[in-house]
Amino acid sequence: MRSIPTDPEDYKTKLNVFIRAGSLEITDLVIKKWTTPVHNWGLVLSQLDLKFGDRVMQELKSPLRSINLK
Repeated sequence: MRSIPTDPEDYKTKLNVFIRAGSLEITDLVIKKWTTPVHNWGLVLSQLDLKFGDRVMQELKSPLRSINLK
């Protein structure tokens, strides 16, 4: 059986550790998802170009090249 912290400082410390661990896990998942290449990007881009023509932004032609993740 787990003990319930009675000291407020102990509770804050354990809560901060839990929040930091959770935020690091979420950050790792987001970075992995956002840096994964888009499947069939060439096909998607050509369909967008056919449908919207000049309105397709130049940035879409080179995905993730302008993003600098550290």
